[in-house]
Amino acid sequence: MPVQQLGNALGTAIVTTVYVGAVSSGGRLHGFLATVGAIAAVLILCLPFTWLLPRTAPANGSH
Repeated sequence: MPVQQLGNALGTAIVTTVYVGAVSSGGRLHGFLATVGAIAAVLILCLPFTWLLPRTAPANGSH
């Protein structure tokens, strides 16, 4: 299984778990806000790592 598929599956499962847990304790609006907050937190945590990405694509076009 490629890493991207694994990341997509885990991300979907985690976001769904956050949403369902928040909805059961506080309603749909609470679930929505908790989900958006969790996604924003992951984005903020991952943002500094973009500096580690290469600036240009490889010359031979391989991955």
